[in-house]
Amino acid sequence: MQQLTDITKPANKLKENYMKNHHSNNINLTWTLLGTIFLFIFAKFSEPGLGISSTTYGALARDILENAHWFNPTVGHKMNDPLVDHPYLVLWIDAIFFKLFGVSAQTIRLTSSLLGMLGFVALFRGVKNILGENAAYLSCVLLMTINVYMNYHSSGWLDIPMVSFCLFAFYFVSKEGFSPQNGALSGLMISCAVLSKGAGALAVFPIFLFSILQSKNKVRDFIIISTCALLPFLAFTIAHYNSQRFLFWTVYFQRQFGALNDTDAQLASTKHYFWYVLESLRNGHLVAILSLPGLWWLTKAGHKKIAALIGGVLVVHISAYSMSSRHYGQYLLPLFPWMAVAAAFFLTSLLKHKLKIAIIAKYLLILAMVFFVTTEILPIQVHSASGTAFKSLQKILYFNPQLQVAYFAGDVDDQSTWEAESSYIRWYLNKWPVALKEQELRDKIASLTENEVILAPKGFAQTPPCAHSSKIDVYLKNCMDLKVNVLSFSDQNQYLP
Repeated sequence: MQQLTDITKPANKLKENYMKNHHSNNINLTWTLLGTIFLFIFAKFSEPGLGISSTTYGALARDILENAHWFNPTVGHKMNDPLVDHPYLVLWIDAIFFKLFGVSAQTIRLTSSLLGMLGFVALFRGVKNILGENAAYLSCVLLMTINVYMNYHSSGWLDIPMVSFCLFAFYFVSKEGFSPQNGALSGLMISCAVLSKGAGALAVFPIFLFSILQSKNKVRDFIIISTCALLPFLAFTIAHYNSQRFLFWTVYFQRQFGALNDTDAQLASTKHYFWYVLESLRNGHLVAILSLPGLWWLTKAGHKKIAALIGGVLVVHISAYSMSSRHYGQYLLPLFPWMAVAAAFFLTSLLKHKLKIAIIAKYLLILAMVFFVTTEILPIQVHSASGTAFKSLQKILYFNPQLQVAYFAGDVDDQSTWEAESSYIRWYLNKWPVALKEQELRDKIASLTENEVILAPKGFAQTPPCAHSSKIDVYLKNCMDLKVNVLSFSDQNQYLP
């Protein structure tokens, strides 16, 4: 017996050393991936440029922070009244970042940037549990090559947080026979995805079915995951009803699938049922193409559960968005992580032992360092800005606390006439936007108070403005409040957030 023990000791020692080194390699790859993603996402992070939707979400988060409008955020007077385009979870997180780090273009990007980085890690660790380390890391590498997916990590949009919560939910149930605690966390992440972008979180359905397939105690885990997914959803619904006295989801679905879709139908540049598939292929390029044989390869190799998950994600999104008249690029984002997984498995199956993941990870990190340093040193613009005509007026209006209300030309009954302007006024100038019809705006010029300013289109009235940018005339009750009679500002000036 002693001899048998002596014989097995070396084998046990070798196994112990292998597991220790293997665990260390996993940790190193995770941190290498995190560092690589950080360098790509945070390159030129100090730039103040933001797109229109980022300024809108930033203005809404600012309203939550400054006016405690947790369940009725708005960008201005009678605008987004009520705001039911999306639930408010991401806006609440944005408001918390504003409280901690101040209101700026950098802080409105933090939610997408940080959750997006963690989403990559969740994808890597989850896929590693099922398909192995090579396929997991290559999935992340392929996902990084999809430009449109990476771009949204440096924005204030809701889509990357929603996708990341879905990836978190997947990670927690990626191990077959997962624990009840992980099932509960997966359910919580499913709820967070829905509370980030409502009906846009279509991936939660195939992820939920995947979790049941992975379970060894299906009844128990079904109850746990369902309960943890429903409780935050119900808490939000009840709290919103107590605050606003109407059921959020009733109005939400009426807007999403009724009036909003009808309005956007007039704006759709192309009307065909294959737009979503074609745009996925165009933006996903080789990754999207390789994902098709990758799905077949997964099934052939016996990975039917994750193949069903990926196929389910593709089916629900293509079915839903092919029927939509809204053809927006952000609708493609939920597909790309799963396409990358299928494509990565296809490539690793073909190349087998030829892939040196540690070497790839090392050189990709070096490339990310070079990219980060280059963009910081050279005059390269990474974040483009919209609303520059408003932004150029920051120097004279942002730090003028006496001015509180900004009037502009718009009709509160027509969102297309005020959405951009009100967001820019609230975000760049920190004034309370009020939309007036053109004649009302002309009449208002003669009755301005010391607390009001008018931002009108260039040449809107015969009265000389107090200041102007290339597209906007500024009217005050007393032009001397600006300490000069006429100011002209270039749209290229960049101030503040």
